[in-house]
Amino acid sequence: MSLESPPRLKHDAELGAILRAADTPVAPERIAANGDAVKAAIAAGLARASLPLWKIGLPLLLIVGAVALQRAGSRGDAPAVELASREAMHGDGATTIAVAERAVERDVAPPVAAAEEPPAKRVVAPQPSEPPPPPPAPPAPSDLPEQIKLYEDARAAAGRGELATGIDLLDELLRRFPTTQLRAEAELTRAELLTRANRLAEAATALEALAGSATHRGRRGELLRALGDVRRKQGDCTAAVDAYTRARAAGVGAGEAAKVDRGLARCAKIR
Repeated sequence: MSLESPPRLKHDAELGAILRAADTPVAPERIAANGDAVKAAIAAGLARASLPLWKIGLPLLLIVGAVALQRAGSRGDAPAVELASREAMHGDGATTIAVAERAVERDVAPPVAAAEEPPAKRVVAPQPSEPPPPPPAPPAPSDLPEQIKLYEDARAAAGRGELATGIDLLDELLRRFPTTQLRAEAELTRAELLTRANRLAEAATALEALAGSATHRGRRGELLRALGDVRRKQGDCTAAVDAYTRARAAGVGAGEAAKVDRGLARCAKIR
């Protein structure tokens, strides 16, 4: 396969003559004549008074540039160069300068894109913050330590033989703290101290109440046996035998049963 050379502009029917003419060396006399013609045009006022000097020599530079571009084989730029060459060869001085100005403005000074303004930032107004909730109230101090102290002080006083002081401390505990967790133990201890203090009437009342309380139903037989002893000390064996009989019916252990038998035997001797 053979490679064909592309057609050259020099062989073109319309542009060939111009390009071949450009290859012909320009005589110094012709250059001088063209310079005189330009000077005459300036003197006649055809050019603008404020026109820079570099624009006057621009047509000659365009002619030389057209020849260089044609020799480099650039097809895309040929029409623009040839147009400038035609104007330079056939037009007058003003037309040539105008064409050159448009070419320079197009190639040298590209349009400057307008700078885009940054989008405006959205300002958000601060929202009023809600006040923090109040802290929770501290828990109420427990009364249990004071209750325990009263109970232990009562037992300590009874241990020293101060039975009245112990009873008073237990009465204070039950009065100030009626729902105390120590109530059951405090009531039993109080009845015991009343018996030891020989306050038999108060002891009998306390034991009767405790024997009928659901809180102490597990000790009902023991409480009734203690009530029988108190009644016997009071000299009321009838009430004592009744208490002993109820104690045995409630159910007592072997130790309590022996105490019941001894109490009944003593009452039998008195009778």
